[in-house]
Amino acid sequence: MKGDSLSESKLTFIDTVEIKTIQVFVTEEINPRFMTDFIKTTLETNNISITKDIKVWSSFFEDINLYEIYIINSDKQSIDIFPNIFSIYYKDNIQSTFDLFIVDNLFVVYKDMEIYCFKSIDNSTAEDIKKYIEQLYNIKIDNTFTYNNEEFLCLTNNYLEYKDDQKKLVFYSLDKNWIYKYFIYYTIGCLAVFSYLLYDNYNQKLVNTNQKFLKLQRKYQLLQKPPKSYKKATPQLINLFKYIKLENILVENIEYKNKQVKLTMMHQDKDRLLNFITIYSGDIKIDKIVFINDENLYKMEVRIAF
Repeated sequence: MKGDSLSESKLTFIDTVEIKTIQVFVTEEINPRFMTDFIKTTLETNNISITKDIKVWSSFFEDINLYEIYIINSDKQSIDIFPNIFSIYYKDNIQSTFDLFIVDNLFVVYKDMEIYCFKSIDNSTAEDIKKYIEQLYNIKIDNTFTYNNEEFLCLTNNYLEYKDDQKKLVFYSLDKNWIYKYFIYYTIGCLAVFSYLLYDNYNQKLVNTNQKFLKLQRKYQLLQKPPKSYKKATPQLINLFKYIKLENILVENIEYKNKQVKLTMMHQDKDRLLNFITIYSGDIKIDKIVFINDENLYKMEVRIAF
């Protein structure tokens, strides 16, 4: 919808033309516990500053391994978006389908009664919009509903009347201020646990393991950025190390030759290594993954073509 944001009570509706959308192709769906890091990296790569006013919602299209990340910049505490208004349709209709809603300059797709995607559009026929969506997202639209502005206004009033009963749209929290609070609570919790386990053998083994990991971090200084000798390599190499930094991965060895990088990487958590493979969208092949008993680390060798 075009025009000023619509406010009702303390709720502010954000115009879809004010919502920025970024598309990111991946090899597979991101592990939920890494989604916040994935979104932050995506925003930083697209030169979007993360502030307390940034709110993000995302959708994953499994048939084409695509994430669409929707970014809202608003200082309002309570916000909603126009596409969410169509959820009122399911108040009296329960169905597991792909439903297309069209009004004025906006289309919204719902999957199984939840928002799947939306976009502002120019004047197009409902049939053209349907074909566009089916080809772009590789889905089959089951139902199409069109509304004029008057009908949409009635739908909006109905939504506002029952909004407390509707499923809320959940935004990712990216405000860095929470990190400080989390650190304080985390530190207090760790001190309590550490005191309790101080003389426990398992805790001593864990401390020794962490010390080995810290020693390895000092030994392999390639963690944060490519070595100086690779400064004239390629922008892709710089981008590669952004993802390495994101997963806090140690790089034991790196070879760059004929536009191909061979990396030996290490981490205590095997999932971190595998998640790197998932979020890095380049041409990457795993040679091997082994567990090093002496260092209590997983070691992975990969080849990446630029």
